[in-house]
Amino acid sequence: MGIKLGPRDIAFRCNLVTIARKDGVPIMKDFSAGHISSKESHPLIRRIQSKLGGKGIEFYPGVGYRHLMIWRNGPTRTKLTPPHDISDRPIETHLPRSEGADFLMGLILKSQGLLKGNGTDANSIWLWGQGRATRLPMFPLKGGLISAVDIVRGVGRLAGLEIIKVPGATGYFDTNYENKADYALKVLKKRDFVFVHLEATDEAGHMGDLKKKLMAIEDFDRRLIGRLLRGLKKRAATEGCPYKILLTSDHATPLKLKTHTPDPVVFAIYDSRMNLPPRRRGFNEKDAKRAGDLVKVGHHLIKQFLK
Repeated sequence: MGIKLGPRDIAFRCNLVTIARKDGVPIMKDFSAGHISSKESHPLIRRIQSKLGGKGIEFYPGVGYRHLMIWRNGPTRTKLTPPHDISDRPIETHLPRSEGADFLMGLILKSQGLLKGNGTDANSIWLWGQGRATRLPMFPLKGGLISAVDIVRGVGRLAGLEIIKVPGATGYFDTNYENKADYALKVLKKRDFVFVHLEATDEAGHMGDLKKKLMAIEDFDRRLIGRLLRGLKKRAATEGCPYKILLTSDHATPLKLKTHTPDPVVFAIYDSRMNLPPRRRGFNEKDAKRAGDLVKVGHHLIKQFLK
């Protein structure tokens, strides 16, 4: 997006959501406004910017339902709730609280008037996940990052990775898995490292949809990882290029809870240079716990991978 933040500016995640009434009580019906497309959402965010922007408030369109609001010289101690944490639950006890709450609540209520009758499921904005600009250490390898999610791309940019735009990458079930694999292979022809991010499995978890989660896992396994491994094996055979893969997730999103939990996540590391016998283990929590290889500090895993 190319947005510059000063030391006192605050960035907020700005979801387009669907709020409905159940027994007269407002609930978070859909944290993604029916997984609104970028084509549908961008005019809505531009309208909100034209009516609510100004005097230190700026709205910027992102991808799908995920957008951004900047509050120049804004407060830091506002208490906000991620909308995906309260799916199908009353919103009353999760509205903005503490410093700046009344102003932010005013923006949310005004957005509801602006979004009436727009032809999509989006009928409100929801502000959350605020923070100031930060700095990250540079990643030790030259590499690229593939993701449809702005926050992931932003972290990658801060770490010095090249952001690779992939046609058809949506951050949803209809993302182009094959293109992600093919573009990752292209990056590895000129770079030492590529980070490929997939959001579909997390989206299914937040929806509590077992069929969609199984579909997302199968698509990830067959259409992305399988295709990527075939390309890497072919390159190793023809060009003698060894490779390593780390497969993991950033958190658990149980279908029953529809939100993130702090449970340990599964990871697997494969090195083509190590001629190890096959192990009868699945990529699941039960087998991972049995293996007993626990990395207590999350960011230490990448150090272990890069050894």
